[in-house]
Amino acid sequence: VVETDQQLVLVLDDDPSALQLIQDYLSDESYQVVATTSPTQTVELARRLHPAAIIADIMISNTGGWEALRQLYDDSFTFDVPIIIVSTVELPPVEMNLIAADFLIKPIQQEALLLALDRVANRRVEAPVLLVDDSLTDRSGLEKMLRRIGYTMMWVESGQAAVDYIENQPVSLILLNLIAAGGITDMELAARLQANPANHDAAVIVMRKPRLSDQ
Repeated sequence: VVETDQQLVLVLDDDPSALQLIQDYLSDESYQVVATTSPTQTVELARRLHPAAIIADIMISNTGGWEALRQLYDDSFTFDVPIIIVSTVELPPVEMNLIAADFLIKPIQQEALLLALDRVANRRVEAPVLLVDDSLTDRSGLEKMLRRIGYTMMWVESGQAAVDYIENQPVSLILLNLIAAGGITDMELAARLQANPANHDAAVIVMRKPRLSDQ
């Protein structure tokens, strides 16, 4: 039974004692734990319950835990669920860093777990990131990554469209592809941001795409 007044946390580990430890850590907090030892069931439960966070040991059932997380990441309904990976492995692979919202080394300490959960399960960012780019491929990849860390994203195809947007709407950050900007520079966008009190603290990051001669 899922309590509506508690945040649901889905936990995957093939060690019953590890599952019990996490349940004990969270028993007095504002979380309800659903635990499983099955990677397949983890995917099914995540799709059905859409938890506030997933805590998973990927080093189970050979590569079963890792494959389950890859499925969740590739699923349009679950890819924005933050995942905390727990493992005895000290350094996660680079690709794992793209999927994990946080990473904890076993044995897990209660304080570290609660801090990680509070950070990833209670993410609230009101102003979106504005992407200035004319590439649908770039938009899809960036939107997925940003949603995993709590941001929404708006997209415009030109620098002038970005200028028009920030004059009327708040943003937390602008990601700018200068090639798509049509002559609008990062300095000009930064000046426009400063002119709007709602965007005074926003910044501009220029994205440089490699040229063929760079490869």
